[in-house]
Amino acid sequence: MKIAILGPVITDQYFGGVATFDEALAKAFQKLGHDVSILTSQKGSITNKKIKIKQTKKSEISNIVNENNTDLTIASLQYGTSLKSIQTGKKVYFLHGFFNMQSYGIAKTLAATALTQKMTSYADCVIANSSFTAAINQRIWNIHVDGVAHLAVDEDFLSKVNRIGSRTPDEQKRVLFVGRLAVSKHVERIIQAVSLMSKNSYELIIAGDGPEKQNLLHKAKKLNVNAKFIGRVEHDQISSIYRRCGVFVSLSESEPYGLTYAEALLSGCQIVCPSTGGQVEYLMKYSDRTHFIDVLDPESIARGITDGLKAKEAAVDNNMISKFSYSETANRILTLVSNKY
Repeated sequence: MKIAILGPVITDQYFGGVATFDEALAKAFQKLGHDVSILTSQKGSITNKKIKIKQTKKSEISNIVNENNTDLTIASLQYGTSLKSIQTGKKVYFLHGFFNMQSYGIAKTLAATALTQKMTSYADCVIANSSFTAAINQRIWNIHVDGVAHLAVDEDFLSKVNRIGSRTPDEQKRVLFVGRLAVSKHVERIIQAVSLMSKNSYELIIAGDGPEKQNLLHKAKKLNVNAKFIGRVEHDQISSIYRRCGVFVSLSESEPYGLTYAEALLSGCQIVCPSTGGQVEYLMKYSDRTHFIDVLDPESIARGITDGLKAKEAAVDNNMISKFSYSETANRILTLVSNKY
């Protein structure tokens, strides 16, 4: 089958979650025996040489798909506008999340949602990355969704999971946050929560950067919290950071999928998270290593972290790893398209 994936890719100038998705999905389809290419308008030098990537003008994408007589086209983000002019094969629009007024403002949220409604109308099949993403898009924004295909963890990360060893007692006491330092991530609540704990019981590691960094540094100092801000970590190095920490905590109550939770899970971390968001769909199966908390209550967060620090290190087996493979995502997409036709 000829498959075209429309979206961003990783270059020397750009890195993003959807770019990682596009490349990992292309590689999975390739391993399944399909002829796969990514069409992108992303600028810069391509870093992944193992898959076919064509950089072109966005206005030319639909012509290339039609000329290649492509059997299946999968588009993400604003690349969905190209679906309107594609006349060959089946067309999928993949929903990676949803817009909300708190994060994006009223005008941008309404404009972006209207565009998403239009792009999904061009698709034969609309797929969301979680049931949570599907529910928000359908119930709030009236965007039809045909099914869910969960995201996965990229192959490079999975290959490192098999080589991890046990944590030292000091590493087990480390509490980790990974992500953008933005208001929506509620990192200040993590700092407030650990300030309620004995200072000798933890070391807080904050990996990431963003507009809230200075405010968070000030808050940690004011509350006398033992926090270490290590800045942005390259993706090929993040697995070692997870591995050197015993508890992973993230408090965004509206994560569409929550990829960092999956990475932490596969790294053997105890996980502290809200009881809402896409991560609930897979973390609820791992009650021995997941601590759901009330994101509005610092004492609830502190209890979740304390319980995680006290828990035994959780085992990770090959069966668990296979559930987060992009081969599963690729096969699920093919199944959803096949079931509709």
